[in-house]
Parts: sequence; C-alpha cells; structure tokens
Amino acid sequence: MRPLMERSNKLIKVTRDIWVIVGITLFLFVSLESLFSITLRVRDSLSSSSTKFADHRVNADAYQDRSWVASYYEEFERSQNARWEPYVYWRQRPYQGKYINIAENGLRFTPEHVTAHQSGTRPLRIFMFGGSTLWGTGARDSMTIPAILAKELRDKGMTAEITNFGQSGYVSTQEFFGLLLELQKQNIPDLVVFYDGVNDTFSAFQQGVAGVPQNEINRATEFALTARSNRARLWFQAFRDTLYDLSIVRFLEGLLSRLGIIHQRGTLSTSAFVSSRDHDALAQEVIARYKSNVRMANALASQYGFKVLFYWQPTIFQKKHLTEYEDSSHQHVRSIESFFLRTYALAQQSIGKHDRYTRVRDLSLLFSNIREPLYVDWCHLAELGNALIAREMASDVFSVVGAK
Repeated sequence: MRPLMERSNKLIKVTRDIWVIVGITLFLFVSLESLFSITLRVRDSLSSSSTKFADHRVNADAYQDRSWVASYYEEFERSQNARWEPYVYWRQRPYQGKYINIAENGLRFTPEHVTAHQSGTRPLRIFMFGGSTLWGTGARDSMTIPAILAKELRDKGMTAEITNFGQSGYVSTQEFFGLLLELQKQNIPDLVVFYDGVNDTFSAFQQGVAGVPQNEINRATEFALTARSNRARLWFQAFRDTLYDLSIVRFLEGLLSRLGIIHQRGTLSTSAFVSSRDHDALAQEVIARYKSNVRMANALASQYGFKVLFYWQPTIFQKKHLTEYEDSSHQHVRSIESFFLRTYALAQQSIGKHDRYTRVRDLSLLFSNIREPLYVDWCHLAELGNALIAREMASDVFSVVGAK
C-alpha cells in the first residue's frame, strides 16, 4: 500500500511541476508578446502619417504640383482592397476619397461620365479595359487616361460616357472576360478600348508560361487546400499564418532582416521571379496569346456592332532620356528588362502589321525621345504621361467613330 501511495504522490508532484513549468512558460510568452505588441504599436503611433503610408512614388519628379501627392498616396494605400469576382478573379472594393473614388461595382469613377449624362445628346458609350496603368495608379480621378480622353473628345465636339474597367494586375484575357460579362447583360457599348502589354509580359516572366493571370500559383494552391484530403495542410497553413502574426515573430523577423540574415516577407524583389523556359519562345507565346484575344474581341465587335481599338503600352525601358528619379526606378527592375525588351520587339514586328483582325497600335515608343519626367515607377505614368496617351487615343476615336 505504501509503495502505491508513494507512486501516487510522485505522479501528483510531477504533474504539479509540469503545470508550474507550463504556467510560467505561458506567462512569460504572454508577457513578451504583450511587450513586443505594445512596442510595435508605439513605434507605429510615433510614425508620421506620411511614414505609415510611405510610398517611394511620392518623390517622383514627374509631379509638377506636389501639394496633393502625399495625401493621394495615403488614399491609394487605403483603397487597394480587392474582393472576389467570378470569372475575372478580383475587383476592387468600394472606396470614397478626395482623389480616388471606386463605385459599388468595383470600377473607378470617371468625372466626365457625369458630364456626358447631363448633355442633351446621346453620348458615345466607351468601355476601356486595362490594368493599373489604365485604372490610374499615380493619378487623381480627373487625370486618369479615361478621364482625360473624355475631356479631349469633348473638346473635339464629341460627348462621351466612358467606363473605366481597368483593374490592377489584369492581363488581357481577364479584360476579355470582363467584356463578355457586360455583353451577356446586353450592356453593349459603341466603342471598346484595350490598353495592354505590361501585365501580359510580366505575368509570363513571373510564371514561365504565357496567358494566365498574375500569381496563378497562389490560386492553385488555395484551391488544393480546400480538398478534403488536404485539410491537414489547411490547418498547418492557418497555424503558420497565426504564428507569423505574433508580435514576437514580427519583431525577430525585422531584427534578422536588418542584420541581413533573412529576407523579410513581402520584400521579395523581381529578381526572384525567373522564367523556366527559353525567353524567346516565351515572348513569342505572349504575343500569340494576345493576338488571339485581339481576334476574339474583333469577332465580338462584328457580332454586336461596336468598334474596338487596341493599344500596346510604353514602359520605362523604351524611354531613352531618363531623369535621376526615373533612372532609379529603372535600376529596381533591371532583372525583367531583357525579357520585356524581347517581348516588346516581337510586338513591334508582328502586331498591327497583318490582317485587320490583329491590328494593334503600338505606343511603346511614344516617350522614347521625351526628356521631361513622366514615370512614377517603371510602368505607371504621372498625369502628364496619361495626357499624352489620351491625346493619341482621342485622335483615333474621333477618326473611327466620328463626331456624335
């Protein structure tokens, strides 16, 4: 009986010691987590508003009037929230600000749209599709390419109601599906404008295959995680994400990153994206896929009775005379320059030079000899650049559609 009591007492003591150790460990962990959490919050609260929403583009020399730029990029940071959208994957959430306004349907506001409705004549209905460059990254609502195009057309005596379907990151196939969805609803325009090149090329470089949306591997991974057989992986993913959100982990990650021991999450440079295929073959596939989309859009135009225009957009790689700021932006993306130049050279050779069903106007060299600062980064333009693009489009629209 006595040995049994001794074993029982030992078990109770061991259990009690384990609980004491667990309790002390848990107390220390909670204390450290609270301490680091408070430290990070104090650091953030002491940061100025401009620092919290820091964007290197606030320093772009292409902004002649800088009075609104810092506030604009604060709005830009807050407005960049996407929601799921069938067939095209994502659209932005509604947002209201002084410089950026996004409607309930996820489309950016075009000021001239209102003017068109107020006119006495039926306005020309124009749909414009593209990525963030068309959406207007770096520009106020009134100075996006669609907004300036509306003004240019008005000056030519044409009242236009322009809908900006541009979405950050969209490739041409997503834009094509966006047009299809509008036509399904019998929302038929008079003219459709596509403004492309950057995202189709970058997506191919990023993933080693042409014709798919950017970061497609993420969606494949997320879909696989929902399968019943992968529930263990889903729980592991949730645990890992929770772990990464801990203040202790964030603090240590920042410390090790500053020491150069690791690369902090979210700071991966474009040099990490490598093509798994021959660049020439991949570039040819980019152009072939794009030309297929052009043919299909032309077929829809013929069937539904609207006109269509296509534009291949410029990047900083084609601008010969770079300012100091633009050169700095250029240096950050040198890893993708070779592939972009190859793809753009193929575009210049092939698009718009065959049958009318693959005709695309190449604007990539529009800024090649301009010395003035135009870019806020390697592909997004400040408002002067948008104006130059819009003026080129206005002449085409007027000649294709005529005065209304």
